[in-house]
Amino acid sequence: MPSNRSLFRAATLGTALGLLLTLMTAAFAQSGPGRIDHVRILVNDVKTTGRDIYGKRLGFYLPEQEPAIFDEGSAHEGIVLFDHTYLELVGVADADKLRCVRPWIVNFLQSHEGAHSVGLAVDSAEQMADRLSSQGIDAPMFRLTPSAGAKPIVLITPRMPHLPEGTFFFLQYPESWWREHPPHQQFNSTVGIAAVWMLVKDLNEAGKDAEILGFRRGRSLQSDILEAQGMEFNSETGKIILLRPSTTGGPAARFANDRGEGLMGVSLVASDLANARGLIEGNTKRMLAVYQGFYGKSFLVPAELASGVWIEIVQK
Repeated sequence: MPSNRSLFRAATLGTALGLLLTLMTAAFAQSGPGRIDHVRILVNDVKTTGRDIYGKRLGFYLPEQEPAIFDEGSAHEGIVLFDHTYLELVGVADADKLRCVRPWIVNFLQSHEGAHSVGLAVDSAEQMADRLSSQGIDAPMFRLTPSAGAKPIVLITPRMPHLPEGTFFFLQYPESWWREHPPHQQFNSTVGIAAVWMLVKDLNEAGKDAEILGFRRGRSLQSDILEAQGMEFNSETGKIILLRPSTTGGPAARFANDRGEGLMGVSLVASDLANARGLIEGNTKRMLAVYQGFYGKSFLVPAELASGVWIEIVQK
């Protein structure tokens, strides 16, 4: 039978191990980059783009008849996928009001449409803000209140010297958010976001910035169809791909000539690739070749068919 001293040592050791595990878990939670949550797609007409382009043309399901108009003057439409990631169409409802709160939406849409930024969900925006601040990163916090009386979504947008401005943001939702925004089955069978691709000017320096934000460096990548090379980075769920053009005339180079740098496209997982391809080819009257993409057998929807966003759809 163990002595009281042995029991005390065992209990003390157990307590210490438990405390260590708690501290390690907390440290990991604070050092991780969060989970890919959604991609903002800025468009001039949210309702028309949602219904005619993303709905009728690309086969996404949009549950609302009208876009949500936020008090700040922005318009929003969400395409919520099975894994709770989503594509968010964002536009301008009241330019004068929106310029006072988030002028970058108005400014972007004066010359472009397309993917603008990727949000990463975190459990504690305050912890993320503290971690970024402790590393000397300027990361202003913003509370977005959709309507009067609604609980705010807390957003943090770090400013990094070698990553396109505003393309990464971290967010914490109020507890009721997902009960109010359930996922929907998509006509094109897409079920989630696998990766988001971002064109950068300096791949090496941008990669260092991504690691500072908590992303884990993965494999090197080459895309023949985009004519680009890059590096994959891991979030807690989902991938970030930093790209640079490998030729002077391919899709990546054309994007760089137009935008300089920024969010270029997204890889979406589909449960039935043949169905997704057939549906989109039928609606667009365009042949979309199957190729070996970043994550396997894929086809590519070019930006001119998706309001400025390159969409790769990959077989689950």
